[in-house]
Amino acid sequence: MCHDGVCVCLPDDACLKHSHPVCGTDGLWYPSHCELHRTACIHRIHIKPETKCDYKDYQQFKEKLLLHHYVLLISKLNHWNLISDREYLATLIFSYYDRDIDYYLEKKDLEIMQKKEQLVILDTVCTLLDILVYDDSEPKDAKLSVTEFLKAFGMYDHRKANTIVVIPTLATVGNGLELKCAIPGQGNGDDVIWKRFDTEIIHSTDGLTVFDDGSLFFNQVGVHHIGNYSCSHKNTNIKQVHVLKVQMSPLVRVSPVSQLRLSNTDITVKCHTEGIPTPSVSWEINEMSLPNDPRHFQESDNNETLTIHNADYHRDTGAYKCVAKNQAGTAEDVASIFIQDDHSSSCKFSQFYSSSQKSDGTFMVFHTHGYTAYRPESCLMRREVRGKFGNFKFIPDNLDEPMSLCHNNKCNWGTSVNVKDEFVYVSQPSQNRIVVIETTDKWNPVQVIDTDREPIGLYYIPHLDQVWVLCWNGKDDGSMKTVVVIRDASQDIQHHAVHTQPVGNRFDLVKDIFIPPQNNLKHHFNFGYIVHSEQRGLFKLDLIEMKYVNVIDFSQFDCIPKSLAFVPIGGHVVVECVIPSSEKTLQIVLDYITDAIISHISLPGRPFVSPDSRHLVTVDYFSGKVAVSTISQDGVMEMGFEVIVSTVISDVEFFPSASRKGYDFIMSSADTEDIIILSLNNGKVQKIKGTHKIGGDVSLTPSHSTRTVVSGGIFGDFFMMPFDSTISIIDGKHHHVKCEFKGVLQSKGIVFVEN
Repeated sequence: MCHDGVCVCLPDDACLKHSHPVCGTDGLWYPSHCELHRTACIHRIHIKPETKCDYKDYQQFKEKLLLHHYVLLISKLNHWNLISDREYLATLIFSYYDRDIDYYLEKKDLEIMQKKEQLVILDTVCTLLDILVYDDSEPKDAKLSVTEFLKAFGMYDHRKANTIVVIPTLATVGNGLELKCAIPGQGNGDDVIWKRFDTEIIHSTDGLTVFDDGSLFFNQVGVHHIGNYSCSHKNTNIKQVHVLKVQMSPLVRVSPVSQLRLSNTDITVKCHTEGIPTPSVSWEINEMSLPNDPRHFQESDNNETLTIHNADYHRDTGAYKCVAKNQAGTAEDVASIFIQDDHSSSCKFSQFYSSSQKSDGTFMVFHTHGYTAYRPESCLMRREVRGKFGNFKFIPDNLDEPMSLCHNNKCNWGTSVNVKDEFVYVSQPSQNRIVVIETTDKWNPVQVIDTDREPIGLYYIPHLDQVWVLCWNGKDDGSMKTVVVIRDASQDIQHHAVHTQPVGNRFDLVKDIFIPPQNNLKHHFNFGYIVHSEQRGLFKLDLIEMKYVNVIDFSQFDCIPKSLAFVPIGGHVVVECVIPSSEKTLQIVLDYITDAIISHISLPGRPFVSPDSRHLVTVDYFSGKVAVSTISQDGVMEMGFEVIVSTVISDVEFFPSASRKGYDFIMSSADTEDIIILSLNNGKVQKIKGTHKIGGDVSLTPSHSTRTVVSGGIFGDFFMMPFDSTISIIDGKHHHVKCEFKGVLQSKGIVFVEN
């Protein structure tokens, strides 16, 4: 420690607060870096932290150690047997190290022998203490027994040694698969045990069945099945590990599906693809390969965007096919382009038709007076419906007064969901009901569905065609919530809400529900999760049967689940779990199939998974810290980078990247007008300056609900953000505010419809 040019060594108690053990180049372990440097200062010698001893280094170190003691202890023997004498040598080493003859080797014993034998000369990377790190296992008690020490050098009962056979397996999404447990002499299949993440797969798990002969059958392989499956037999120590990789045939969509354009204009067609591995993309015109003319046909964004420059009626009219290929298969989709040659007679019609066919979808905004639909590409209003609207298609049987969209023309909205771009379901908490709006024709309300009191949360499950509704049953975010379900949500029929299966003699009262969102891989999750008030754990919910199937206990962490994210590739569930006593936040990763706890780390923030399942983003709203992890096609999650955006975050959303395949991450600021765009590829941060200054009336302070961000789908170039009485449409490709609509009073939610 130096002050005013005078340097002194730290006192004895100066390093007590530091607790990161480190090995020095003198071969000794120190409680912390601080203590290492303090010792070096006192003894006036140079000591620096040693390089970490990895597993490969450790194996080499043990061989050097055996050879070292062989020379000292038994080199005079005339015969040397690789098995028996190595075992004898290892026993001698243990006795030699066990100075206090208590039949254990502890840290102090190893430190003494490390220094006495000057083993730092033998190996500058690994030390005797690394034996504690790698081989203290039965139990892990910071000391080595004779058995553990002999096992570290491979000197244990070889008749009981485990043999591990690794079998790589490749399967395709949608196919069935049978894994055989081919262990010699396995006998009865009932004695075969299958495990994933060291957790036994019971006789019949969702989509998995253990047959009588001991084989494991996958009814329909999904990307969540990626991972390792081990099988063993109760009477042998042989283990097979089946490393399952899953490939997925490409999914392809083009946009726009058809368009009519004028000659000598530039035309753009987009193609969105998903698949495992990532598909290669090519284009055809009228069943022929696209001509190699970069000045006329420009392919960008990994060939997923095709731009035709100076389109010609004779040359370029036709069917443009986007073809995606990977090792799992081939898929294609076709876009029709019609080019109008007669500029003088059909100009206006062509422009109108072109505009209508190139739609970037519609944003629906719910506000105090009703709802309004906006076209982002033209900045025009598409439809507006006021609260007095009463011309519903379906009339309830128990109607006791004229129907209207909102009570006394003042609308109170909760949340909304898009149902297959055909209907929008939106809750009205104060009226205890759901309003259904059709979005294919006139964009009018068609019916209302009664629910329990205060319906707040809405979730749509596409493969079940169900809308799940979380009803608060009061004004407070308490523990008396109930769940109701609306079946056949995309059907144009009179709907009713039903409760999930009762628990005991009453409907289940919950704190929160976690339903898997839609994803670009079209992967179907059949389970959700429910948390009850103050309970340290999750209840796993069968979405098909509407009943609980398991309880996942977090009492060992003393934490309560707060939010949750589903990772399709690899089948992970990421949980934000808060410890009530300290407000510390853990991030716990579960296996979706076996409910095993895979990992847990201290990481504050809510987890989000990108629609393509390639990134996990953890957001700490208050501190502005954002942690980004990558997800490989083998389902491996790896921390990528962290950024701090220096603002309180109001809301977040994924948006298709303008520069690469994949997604960027959009954040709205709660205390400035900034809109922040984070590249998930390299961590680059950009800001868009909003036009609406924040400040003034305290009641208008931004919150998660007032600065919502809603993206415009996989082909959309725009996203929308409301604030106070203004709605802003943002060009997400060119990073600027495209247009604003003022006078939209107290917007209460936005939903995007792609049509």
